[in-house]
Amino acid sequence: MQRIKSITLRNFKFFYGTEAEYPKNKIDLEKDNLLLYGENGSGKSTIYWALYTFLQSCLKTGNHQIKKYFSDDETESLKNRYATNGSESGIIIDFISSDGTITQKVISNRPNGINTKGGTLVRKTLNASDFLNYKYLSKLYDFRNSEPINLFPLFVKDLLMFIDFEEEYPLLNGELSGKSYASDWWDYILTVHEDLPRNKSMKHTISESSEEYKMYKEVLLPKFVDLLKNYLLKITEATNNYLTKEFNESFKISFNTDKIVCDFNKPTGKRAKDGKLHKPKIFLTAELLDDKLDISKRDIPNPHTFLNEAKLTAIALSIRFAMLDERGTFADACSLLVLDDLLVSLDMSHRNIVLDIILRKANRHQLLIMTHDRFFFQMAQNKIKHYKQNNWKFIEMYSHKNNEIPLPLIYDSESYLGKAIRYLDLNEYEIAGNFLRKEAENFLKEILPNRYKLNDEGKLKALGNLLSEAVVFSESNGLDKSLFERLNSHREFVLNPSSHDSYDVPKFYSELSDCINTLTELRKIEITQNILKKGTKLEFEVKCVNHGDNYKYNLVIQDDSHLIKEPGKTEVLTKGNINFKIFKEGVELPPKDKNIGDWHNENNSIINKYNYCYNKSDKSGEESFWDGVSFTETSEKLITVKPFN
Repeated sequence: MQRIKSITLRNFKFFYGTEAEYPKNKIDLEKDNLLLYGENGSGKSTIYWALYTFLQSCLKTGNHQIKKYFSDDETESLKNRYATNGSESGIIIDFISSDGTITQKVISNRPNGINTKGGTLVRKTLNASDFLNYKYLSKLYDFRNSEPINLFPLFVKDLLMFIDFEEEYPLLNGELSGKSYASDWWDYILTVHEDLPRNKSMKHTISESSEEYKMYKEVLLPKFVDLLKNYLLKITEATNNYLTKEFNESFKISFNTDKIVCDFNKPTGKRAKDGKLHKPKIFLTAELLDDKLDISKRDIPNPHTFLNEAKLTAIALSIRFAMLDERGTFADACSLLVLDDLLVSLDMSHRNIVLDIILRKANRHQLLIMTHDRFFFQMAQNKIKHYKQNNWKFIEMYSHKNNEIPLPLIYDSESYLGKAIRYLDLNEYEIAGNFLRKEAENFLKEILPNRYKLNDEGKLKALGNLLSEAVVFSESNGLDKSLFERLNSHREFVLNPSSHDSYDVPKFYSELSDCINTLTELRKIEITQNILKKGTKLEFEVKCVNHGDNYKYNLVIQDDSHLIKEPGKTEVLTKGNINFKIFKEGVELPPKDKNIGDWHNENNSIINKYNYCYNKSDKSGEESFWDGVSFTETSEKLITVKPFN
């Protein structure tokens, strides 16, 4: 499979100049996925539209339709406004195959500067890819309450190009065209329409009595409708699976295929006809999946009048994901999923769901995710880390000026630790120390549960207190205490900004290097935050080895618990307070009888408590804590939420 190796923009939209003048105009992906943060006005969306324009170029019938985007005087030109007349403007994509072969494709204003229509690479990449931004999502809301949702205009503009009918459209002479995509069918229908009789004052080349006219009205139009219906029926089940299983919605949608028709030149009287092409309408409706409702009240003919924005967004995304899954990929082309500020309007729960869906597609598609939301950028980075996907580039974009010309400022987004390493290499010791302080604070916020990192007012403790708490926490939970003690030892010299005013340079360099090494080792620890949240209800059962009585334990977690795994060691579930009830043969034991063994010993974790009970039992239950304990409300085993083995 092909992947994008690099994207080069020359005087295109916000990108001024060429890569020779401004090396950052060439974005090296090296086959990786891209997560890009860009402040508003930084040129972030230029990359989105560059890829879209580039792939769409293979559909243009003539090179003039492509060159107009790079012209000096065309109204549709996308050439940078500060570029001089006659200067080069264009987009260059280097593709790289699995065997390392590089193929360069170009669209530009130079003579012979367009090669995207040659071969099948660009067209197949377009057909296997998808582009999504917030504007697409909003189109599902942009209907008056009094009108139904008709998706056909949206399909024409954004979706038909991705739909392969797998059947070539017939020309009016009965021969096959060699083109099978829905957009090809519809373009041909519109082209032929120009030559059909529409009214007496307009010239036409096809008479109403001809075989060509009959072919158009009785074969081409009905066949297009049949194929469109079949396609919509094909993706309906997948769309509803996304809605109900991924988004956990309690409704399903329908495209009302029985109402899709397309006709031309309808009669308006005994002899008169209207001469119009009556385009198909794809009406979107919904049905509530609630058995408590009467059947007559489950239908939602106009979903936008009943469902909120989040649910309409779920519909829009489910349709596109179903379409993307249906069309698959090509072994000799690239498959892109390009997202620009797609999730900014979603609430946190929906963001999490969509991110999970998107990241699971990384095995089939090269992902390019762009956002101006810093929090979402950091959230996505954490998700990527959770999924252990290493093939990602993290880039940040800002706007700046050079000789009063606005330019994008692009650099690789590093962790605070990465920036500290870079500035240490540049001998910028004070800056490196400040980034190490930020890295230490970030790490401690991640690994420490609330009971250690928050004060009585619920606010984050100062870094000095966090460092001390981390040593206590590590010892209490059986982690490598020495690493946390080493970090704490850097408190006064490296992690205290007031010490940066006067320092012995060789000593400071050594201290910075040691602190970097300590944090590098600490960052090898895998952390799953809040795997058991406060209020979580758990239960397990054991049978007494001596007299065969059944004991059931009902537990309520009182402190959020993290799951932590040091390299080469067994995972640790952090300790916290627990409320519990014990039932013997279904009868709750009174408090005086619940002091069983070391159950109340605070030096034991919940895992140790389970192991104690299991070891005292007849061993008929699950030996593993993760398999033996269940969530009370769902009966699912704890193993279902365990992220690593």
